[in-house]
Amino acid sequence: MADRNRGKCMKNDKINRIWIRIRSLLLTGVFVFASAVNVHAEEQSDVSSYYSEKEHADMDYADMDYTSVNPHALDEVLADLDGITDGTIAADDPEQRTAEIYTEILQIMNSEYTKYVLGDIRHYMNVHDEKMNELNRQDTLAVQDMSDAAFLSLQKALEGPYGDELRKEFSAGQTDELEDYKALTDRERELTDRETELQQQYERISEEDYTFEYKGRNWTVDDIMEDPPEDYDDLIAVYLGVTKAMNDAIVPVFQELIATRKEIAELEGYDTYTDYCYDVSYGRDFTGEDIAALRETVIREIKPLYEELRMMQYMNEYNTDLETPLTGDEIVETIGEHMGSVHPELMEAFDYMCEHGLYCIDNTDDMLDVGFTSDMPEYGSAFIFEKTDGTIHDLETTVHEFGHFNAAYHAQQNVLMDSLLVDVAEIQSQGLEMLFLDEMKEILPDDPEGLQLYLLVNMLDSVLTGFEYDEFQQEIYAGDEMTQEELNRLAMDIDEKYTGYYYDDKGEAYEWVMINHTFTSPLYYIGYATSALSALDIWSQSLEDRDAAVDKYMKLSAVPLDMPYQEATTSCGLRNMLEPENIADLADEIRDWIGQNSYEGFEEFGFPDFDMPFGFGEESPFGFGEESPFGFEEEDPFDDGGVTPVEPYGMQPGGSGDQSENSGDQYYDEMIEKAMRLSAAAVALNVLVRLAVLIIALIAYCRKKKRGPDFPDWR
Repeated sequence: MADRNRGKCMKNDKINRIWIRIRSLLLTGVFVFASAVNVHAEEQSDVSSYYSEKEHADMDYADMDYTSVNPHALDEVLADLDGITDGTIAADDPEQRTAEIYTEILQIMNSEYTKYVLGDIRHYMNVHDEKMNELNRQDTLAVQDMSDAAFLSLQKALEGPYGDELRKEFSAGQTDELEDYKALTDRERELTDRETELQQQYERISEEDYTFEYKGRNWTVDDIMEDPPEDYDDLIAVYLGVTKAMNDAIVPVFQELIATRKEIAELEGYDTYTDYCYDVSYGRDFTGEDIAALRETVIREIKPLYEELRMMQYMNEYNTDLETPLTGDEIVETIGEHMGSVHPELMEAFDYMCEHGLYCIDNTDDMLDVGFTSDMPEYGSAFIFEKTDGTIHDLETTVHEFGHFNAAYHAQQNVLMDSLLVDVAEIQSQGLEMLFLDEMKEILPDDPEGLQLYLLVNMLDSVLTGFEYDEFQQEIYAGDEMTQEELNRLAMDIDEKYTGYYYDDKGEAYEWVMINHTFTSPLYYIGYATSALSALDIWSQSLEDRDAAVDKYMKLSAVPLDMPYQEATTSCGLRNMLEPENIADLADEIRDWIGQNSYEGFEEFGFPDFDMPFGFGEESPFGFGEESPFGFEEEDPFDDGGVTPVEPYGMQPGGSGDQSENSGDQYYDEMIEKAMRLSAAAVALNVLVRLAVLIIALIAYCRKKKRGPDFPDWR
């Protein structure tokens, strides 16, 4: 019984570790708390400011009334701009008036986009509200149409007789974008609308309860979570039945999404939807081919580290449950007492967020289980949405989301022209997580080593899953239409290369339908991998020079929204993690850290002494009956019919070591014992992983957090 309980504890730790990487962030964007500023932060304060001045409205979220987006809000000013360009409207100084109208366009777009965000927040507060769903869809189309109309009028004005003054308002890249812009066709608008409908359909059906009848009982997700079958084969059968039911319901929606998105890319002139997404949706300065070229390096360098640290995490048995779940206000207050210790300038945005109640951190039945930060440009601020679960993820997610909030609070935004580059935005969040690690140890002091190990494993997990999900999505958008079985087999094949999370049902995996980014934020997930590598770079540098690492993070938190990944990282003194040698160097640094930070009980092989979580009897999930799984009989395993093994140096007669009669036997006994313990640990881990995988995706389904771009792309 003791062994079985220990195994259950280890399994639960695995599950808790997994779903946090399937949590958080549609991206970025009451009390004022005092901040505790430590010595190193005070020393850094000689920097006048990392951020430029920006106006912020003195407006509480509670006072922000939602009204739907007005699709005609730009009609009048665009008519004036067209009239001045055509010469049908007179102006005393037409060049100056053209520039003024551009400012008016931005003000109106900021206001209407903020309406969209306020509606989006309400949509996630109750995803089953059909009226709010429809308003959200209409708002999306309205902002898209307004953006389209504004681009066409500005394009015409740039080419007109008064475009010289207007041209000064744009960067070279923005000017090129305007000049190359083409109006949305009716078909493109129809496809975009259909994509929104399908995404909402996925969100609704992914929240439904799926059942599977087995041995006279209808099993649900909650049943498996709360009272799983005791028999291993039954657990597998029930798990596969429930996840396949989900897969059956969701895959048809995805197949239509794939076809819709492929057509969008084709109409936009792109060879693949991956190329379209990387370029148009996310404005990346790297391609899908660049990422594909890094896969072998990531698997070679990162996967072994992840597996080693994961084993250490298993043995540590870190408990992620909070002793007493915290309310949203308590979470914010707790973090507020420590955020200034990372850097005092972070407290300006944090205090503003608290003072104006710009967060919904709660757990109600109506809330969709997501976490995100959305920008509200009309007020010069942002908003954090997060559903809690009573674990340390509540604290970690809030730190993560505040990284987005802080960047949005300080950014000089142009909602019409700026494209949020998620690969940089995720460093602003995940980098803060890594720098906040010391503060988390003070907040949760019971097991600081376990906490640190847990967070490092999560960050390495982000790297692997980022590459895994990106490879899966690149494959499905590159080829011909795939059947449900083909999609499931592809997911299984790719998962085996990276993490081995999915449970194999004769070569098929079903759990991938629970990764909602695949449906709502396609090709986004690689941003978690690149940013996690950079966050680990910040952490690694902080081990050598904390102040310098914080300085680099603060610089990165202040880069313009449209600065791409490679430029942003290198300009702030970080390494470009799209270069394989930098990934290899980072992996070596993590290995060095592991070597310097052994945990109590870990010995030469990296494994502690522990009781096997299962026996090897007939009821064992190992399936070996009473026989040892290692093939050893009771007799001496070196007895091969009279051949005496050569004694190791120092144990042979005449050697310099122990000359006792039994010294050689003792040596071999110790080596055999150690080898068996190592093998047992490996076998136990494999079984625990497979058992845990049975409900990892169900945890993800129940706890999943949505990550996605802050600025939906309407162009």
